[in-house]
Amino acid sequence: HTHTHARTHQTALMLQFKAELEVFQAGHPDAASLWLKVPLALAHLLPAAADAGYVFHHAEGSMATMMKWLPADQPCAVPPYATHRVGVGGLVINKDNHVLAVKERSGPITTWKLPGGLSDLGEDFGETAVREVFEETGIKTVFESLLCFRHQHHLTWNRSDIYAVCKLRPTSEAISACTREIADCAWLRPEDFVAAANPRSIAHFLLSRWVATGGLPALTESVVPSILVPHRSGRMYMAPITGANGIPVVPFATPA
Repeated sequence: HTHTHARTHQTALMLQFKAELEVFQAGHPDAASLWLKVPLALAHLLPAAADAGYVFHHAEGSMATMMKWLPADQPCAVPPYATHRVGVGGLVINKDNHVLAVKERSGPITTWKLPGGLSDLGEDFGETAVREVFEETGIKTVFESLLCFRHQHHLTWNRSDIYAVCKLRPTSEAISACTREIADCAWLRPEDFVAAANPRSIAHFLLSRWVATGGLPALTESVVPSILVPHRSGRMYMAPITGANGIPVVPFATPA
């Protein structure tokens, strides 16, 4: 009897969802999708929503978000949630031209590497690099430029991955490594870093180029106004442009 009552209850909820869907479509004939947020405390509603045609789009914390694509004659055009993960490394070079390097306590990379980690929601590349370098090594830094980034697919959770490397200027030099994450941390000569680093790593490529040519690539950072959200802005990274008079051209504005 308990199972019969549960099925009857789920059926009633499903019919309620469908009735509300019909009301919504009648009032919004051009709507393409309908969204349903279900908190963890109401998780018992999920089967009824699924029976009514809703599917999971994403879940975060204690909230699941479901959606239903409405046009029956069109394929679903709603993009998947969280298509990318963003990580940032910091290339920190001190006054002696030594490079700040770390060895992780755990993880797939056991050789010397650049300090860095994943971006928090809402962080710019430079902000992530400065924060992660300080958290891992205790070194305070200032963002100077974006050197490069790598775009790769089918990694963690089968999502795409962006890894950027920023050039940072240190404002302190005394290392105080996070022993929970970092097994070793040191200022290395660039040639020693190149000799010890994974030859397939971006850091190895950048520092090999620096050792060979004395130069590093650099993309300047500018604040750009959002065309989608008023009073919001983002960061644009581009190769330096020099005007006809030899003066660098700064698009839009300089970072605050």
